[in-house]
This record gives sequence, C-alpha cells and structure tokens, in this order.
Amino acid sequence: MDIEVVRPSELSTAERAVWSQLQQTSRELDSPFLSPDWALAVEEAEGPDSTARVVVLREDGRARGFMPLAIPHQTARPLGGPMCDYQAVVAETGVAIDPHAMIEALGVPRFDFANMLRSQAPFVPHIKGSVPAYAADLAQGYDRYAEGMGGQDGILGELDALREEMSRELGPLKYKALSRSRADLDQ
Repeated sequence: MDIEVVRPSELSTAERAVWSQLQQTSRELDSPFLSPDWALAVEEAEGPDSTARVVVLREDGRARGFMPLAIPHQTARPLGGPMCDYQAVVAETGVAIDPHAMIEALGVPRFDFANMLRSQAPFVPHIKGSVPAYAADLAQGYDRYAEGMGGQDGILGELDALREEMSRELGPLKYKALSRSRADLDQ
C-alpha cells in the first residue's frame, strides 16, 4: 500500500467521487466530517496557509482509502477540530491500515485524535481514552429538537434570550468564520 499526503484541493474529481462512494458503504463512515466536501471547505476557509491534508491510501496507483486531517505544529489532528467529532479512514473493505506508516508519511511525531472509530482495529491499541461525541437529531425539525432540549427554559432558550439581548445592545450579530481580527475577539 502506498501512502500519499495531499491538500484536499489536489484530489481529482474522480478521487473525490471515489471517496464519497466509499462513505456510502458504511453507516459508520457516513459523517459529513469524513467527507471530501468537509476537507475542501476547511481548506478554503483557512486559506493559503491551510493545514488541511488528506492521507490517500493507494494500491497499484488506485485510491482505495482517504483520511482527512490537519497538521498544525508537527501534530496530526482531526480536520476542523474541535467541531469534528469523529475520525476514521474511509476505505474499501479489506484495505490494510498502518498507523505507523501513516505517521511516517505525514512526517509528524504525534498523531492526536480523540474519537477514532474503534471498529478500525489498527488504531485501537493506540487509543488512550475517549471524548463523548454529541449529535443533534433534527429529523423532525429544529423546533421539535429545541422543545426536546427544554424549550425556552432549556439551554437553547437561554442562548436565544442571550442572542436577543446582545442584538438589542450591540446591533445585529454577525458570524465571521476563522476571524483573526483582535477587534472581533474583543467584541
């Protein structure tokens, strides 16, 4: 198995399609955080200095597996963390995964992942703990979800009230992804 490390934008359209198809082979892999779209979005949001990378597992030149990650400061980490709450290699059934070879290909001394899928046995001996991953079930709509979270008396109601108060005092709130502006942070 050959291992290649590339920026998400360096993947061909065909490789991204293979990646997406592989996700559909397992409910466990069907997470937006494991998709090529997530990898591309994070790279685009971070700009030219993006740390977004994809490990591509190849056999006979054909891509058979993908793992999105970030490499800031010589440590491989979940791509888009802490928002990304699952990590895994999205690969064909039977593809040999070698975490040590991946680390060597990445050229990093550390590989820090909080929620590797335990079904991917090669990673299990290296798991030192786990962090809970939370999900919001919006299948019946946001209003039903908010009601299940306690309605206006729950945390979402408290956040709505806080947002309304801040809007009254400061004007309309705006979200600016990955802002590096000190003024934004101070505000």
